[in-house]
Amino acid sequence: MRVLVIAGPTVVPVDSVRVLTNVSSGRLGVELVKALRELDAEVDVWVAEAVAWRYDKVDASFYTYWDLSRLIEACEGGYDWIVQASAVSDFQPEVIGSKKLDSGREVLLKLVPLPKLWPRLLPKGRRMVLFKLEDSLEEAVRSAFDLLREGDSKVQLAVANALSEGYQARIVRRSGRLSEVFRGRAGLAKALAKVLMEERDG
Repeated sequence: MRVLVIAGPTVVPVDSVRVLTNVSSGRLGVELVKALRELDAEVDVWVAEAVAWRYDKVDASFYTYWDLSRLIEACEGGYDWIVQASAVSDFQPEVIGSKKLDSGREVLLKLVPLPKLWPRLLPKGRRMVLFKLEDSLEEAVRSAFDLLREGDSKVQLAVANALSEGYQARIVRRSGRLSEVFRGRAGLAKALAKVLMEERDG
């Protein structure tokens, strides 16, 4: 079974030296790659440069939102599963400074939405796992169900996760089934890897 795991944060520039990013650590990706390889899956790994040090081996790395976009464009595909665990930037400044902004004056940034990248991954694999992070686990589960209900049929699983009371997550299936609540990334990764292996031919 061939799996592509994408993990870690992307950034978007504010000016020539500053960026906007997020708190993604890439740790779940580490645990998932380990769990999948223990089950003899063939795993390709794309990770953010900021967290690449956590991994023994990576196949590609990215820094900005546009770096990841270019990786997707160049990807030949052929995966049984794509696990899109990367925390991709949702917004960018409407105006990106070409020079360093003066730190002695007030700056107001207007943020505009960026296109979602995951739909461009759909032709690259047979099935996909997406992640939804919200303020609470209950909100994340609702968002995950909405995503599965409204999204492409290749999106078979969503992981609902929240950080408000320590790490919490549940695996949500398109069928409506919910996993137990995981309170650590290692347990979630092992359970998710098992589900991917069980459903690879389904």
